[in-house]
Amino acid sequence: MTSRVEHLTLGPLDHLPPRHYTRFAIYLPLKPGASYATAFAELQRGLRKTFLQLPWLNGKVFWQPKKTPGWRPGQLEVQYTPMAADGPAPWQFKYNELASDVDIEELRETGFPTDTFTDQEVLWAPFAPDMRKGADVFIGQANFMPGACVLCAAIFHSVADGMADVTIFKLWAAHTRGDEGGGASDLVLPADSADRGALERLWDKERSGTPLEKMDKPAAWNIVGLEAPGAAAGQKRGRCGALANKSARRWRHSMKREGGRVVLRLAIKVKGEAKAIDSLLAASTKEPELKSRMFYISPANFAALKRACAEGGQLVSGNDAVCALLWRSLMRARIAAEQAASDAADEEGDSRIEMTVDGRHHLSLPPTYLGNVVLLSRATLPRPVIAAPDTTLSQVAQVLRAAGDGISPSSALDAYSLARSLEGYDRFDERATPVAGARMLVTSLLTMPASGIGFGDRGVFANEGRAEAIRPLMGAFNKYFRICFIMPPKSYGGIEVVFNLSDAEMDILLQDEEFEKYAMQLN
Repeated sequence: MTSRVEHLTLGPLDHLPPRHYTRFAIYLPLKPGASYATAFAELQRGLRKTFLQLPWLNGKVFWQPKKTPGWRPGQLEVQYTPMAADGPAPWQFKYNELASDVDIEELRETGFPTDTFTDQEVLWAPFAPDMRKGADVFIGQANFMPGACVLCAAIFHSVADGMADVTIFKLWAAHTRGDEGGGASDLVLPADSADRGALERLWDKERSGTPLEKMDKPAAWNIVGLEAPGAAAGQKRGRCGALANKSARRWRHSMKREGGRVVLRLAIKVKGEAKAIDSLLAASTKEPELKSRMFYISPANFAALKRACAEGGQLVSGNDAVCALLWRSLMRARIAAEQAASDAADEEGDSRIEMTVDGRHHLSLPPTYLGNVVLLSRATLPRPVIAAPDTTLSQVAQVLRAAGDGISPSSALDAYSLARSLEGYDRFDERATPVAGARMLVTSLLTMPASGIGFGDRGVFANEGRAEAIRPLMGAFNKYFRICFIMPPKSYGGIEVVFNLSDAEMDILLQDEEFEKYAMQLN
């Protein structure tokens, strides 16, 4: 095996997500008397085979050197040396025994709270790594406690999105299972799954041919989290989130041609100075710290919620219904808490929701494609409207459905055109949902095949190595960002949702009869 460093340039959509890890804890029950060391060795063995199959997992993400052909500001690349088949196990995967008296039975009884352990206890790597030193593509840690292994792992978000993460973890699980129960096909991925050039070839073949200067579809801009030319200048103050409450924004849009290629230039000014994500994080730490909460929507309540959102025969999806409930209820609580805390609270303005959408089927990519194809469905409502008692869930769901309908194969390709034509990918650094403001982000995992992650018995794992629960690590999110996770559906049909609120906001939410009608607090 060569020791030469390989370079893998990341594509336009890989730069859309923030440069951090979205980290999850997978609770694997152990057999009585199972050896922690044996369980770790089995997981390590499967991970080694996964690294051999996907060699870039052994790499780090760096800023691409300026001398690289096609470089632009903010360009990232993976630098990796393929792991030798007879070399040491992946060093990125750590062993840990938790210093806690909590056992698996207690966690079951309390619904596997997200705050049982701190992020630092269960995963060794920071939420947002220092890019000057490089961000490890893969990080992982097996944490052992009486009766369970709390398996925490993540792929750096600039390398893979949630759907790709699940595919990689399923591959890891299949390699750990080995020959148990067959399933050899789980070890084989379609040839184009790891082909980073697939999306570019698709764009070159199927693009609309519309000149970049005339791509004025708001949906195409929204899909990559940007404002359409001319739209931002007329935005009301509330539409720009927390930063707009503190400073006036001014957008500049211009076009130029470089070497025959149209390049879009977008710049944002905040009181004449660029606002970097580091400043945004620093500002967020001054706000009240949030706490993560988990609620459960039963199969019967989920069906009732969908009926309420489809009132009048309107067509909405189950995801639309859950997002409508979350947007309306959480924003109503946040607005009420804000107004109670300050006479100067913004009573007007708008609330914006951003929902992540898997773009694979829109862009003719296989479900197993291992890059980022996260698109954004964005919707905006005036704050007084989203909080009004006479605004129905059906009306909110219809706003979300209209936004979702704006994503199509053609608009997705146009959005990709916009992303690839940016003069610098650092433009995406402003895409965050800080603690203050009236914005929220919903990441829905409803369609992710997480139930297919099974590590097998291997003499140590109970439940055939399948997770009893999957939880996001929320510690860093609670400090910096507003976020909601709609978790993968339970085997019996229910849905869990995780979000972060302040104590004051939570007190108000628990008095919301409409929310209580559909969702039950777990922890």
